[in-house]
Amino acid sequence: NKVINENISIYMKEKLIITFQERPGDVFDGIRQRIENAEGIVRTKGPEYLYFALFDALADSYLDVIRKLEADVESLEEKITRLEKINVKDIHEIRKILMIIRFSASPVERFMQTLLGEKEFLGSVGKLYMESLDSHLKEVMNEQALQKETVDSLFENYVLNNSNRMNEIMTVLTIFSAIFIPLSFVAGVFGMNFLH
Repeated sequence: NKVINENISIYMKEKLIITFQERPGDVFDGIRQRIENAEGIVRTKGPEYLYFALFDALADSYLDVIRKLEADVESLEEKITRLEKINVKDIHEIRKILMIIRFSASPVERFMQTLLGEKEFLGSVGKLYMESLDSHLKEVMNEQALQKETVDSLFENYVLNNSNRMNEIMTVLTIFSAIFIPLSFVAGVFGMNFLH
C-alpha cells in the first residue's frame, strides 16, 4: 500500500541487457521468474523481446499505481459529495504520486518514440512490440492526466464546500448580531445615569 520510487537504468548492447536498480524486489520480479522457470517466450525471443518486456513491466506498474489511486480518488469523491470532513493531506499525497508517475513515465514515452525511429535497432518484430508499448505508455499518460484533473476538481469542490459551510456560519452569526447589537445599544443607553 505504498508507492516506492526508484531510479532504473536499462542498458542493451547486442545480446546483453543490464539493469541498474536501487533496491531488490521490484516490477521485474515476474520477468525474472519467467526466465528462471523457462515460462513464456522471454528466453526464446531474444534480447529485443526482453528489452520490450522490461519496459512493459514498468508501464504495467505505472498503470497498477494509477488504478489503486483511482479507487482512492473515488472514495474521496464520495466523502466530498456527502459533505464529510476529509484530510487534505490525502489529496496532496495523491497529487504527489500522480506527479511522480508523470515525471517517471514521460521520459520512457519519449524514449519509445526515439526507438520507434531506429529501424535497424528494432527489426520488424521488435517494432511491433515497441509500437504496442508506445500505445501502452500513451494510455498511462492519459490516465495520469485524467486522474490529475479529477483530483484537482475534487480539491476545488472541497474548498468550495468549506466556503459554503463558512458562509452558513457567518449568516447565523450575522442574524444573531442583528438581533443582539440593537438590544445592547438600547440597554447601554438606558443603563446610563442621566436626569431626564
